Amino acid sequence: MRNFTKKISLVLLAIFLVFTFVNGVVFAEEKVIKIVVFGPLTGTMAIGGTHQKDGVQFVMDKINEAGGLLGSKLVPIYEDTEGNARNAVNIMNKFFYKDKVLATIGSNNSPRVLPVLDMITEAETSPYRTFRFC
Repeated sequence: MRNFTKKISLVLLAIFLVFTFVNGVVFAEEKVIKIVVFGPLTGTMAIGGTHQKDGVQFVMDKINEAGGLLGSKLVPIYEDTEGNARNAVNIMNKFFYKDKVLATIGSNNSPRVLPVLDMITEAETSPYRTFRFC
């Protein structure tokens, strides 16, 4: 299961990077690129969330070891939804409107992701990109 999660993380991060370059989202002058990773790190669905976290961390460590992305270090910010949809909404509000993160990698269970999909679609804070594991 762990290798599967790492492979999914690698594929999704590669897709993210392609979209980032195609859309001109990343600017070379940035030294740090913050990416929020949200999912259930505690509670009944924690096994999926911890695998997701491990996979993302593995990928970001490899990218950073190779010099980062355009010279910028990728910094994951992990947030625990506790398997609760309301927490996912609160997390997205915080990062969309307060912290202005570049991207999010979403939860691995649809009931926690569905409530934030409209927020992502309606956000006027483009160029956010969100990927989810499902």
